[in-house]
Amino acid sequence: MLELIQRLDEQALRWIAETLRTPVMDKVFSLYTFLGNGGWAFILLGFVLLFFRKTQKAGAASLTAMLLGLLVTNLTLKPLVSRLRPWEVMENFTTLVSSS
Repeated sequence: MLELIQRLDEQALRWIAETLRTPVMDKVFSLYTFLGNGGWAFILLGFVLLFFRKTQKAGAASLTAMLLGLLVTNLTLKPLVSRLRPWEVMENFTTLVSSS
């Protein structure tokens, strides 16, 4: 099953690289990746929401959901599956940003 997922991932990544890679889209995707790394933009937004009475519940709910997501995915599922990222095993594939 993991081999099928790997093949599908590789096909999708190659299609994206061949179809969507342009200087403008490269910058858009690089910025999107930067903002999403570690979820810092969303964590910051959750804390900002805590400062306003109208949005405190939403801020608390979003931070709680992110914490639960961290526990379930990063500390439970990822170690159980322990699968390399698709581009780490693909031959002749150049990434826009480095894996960390």
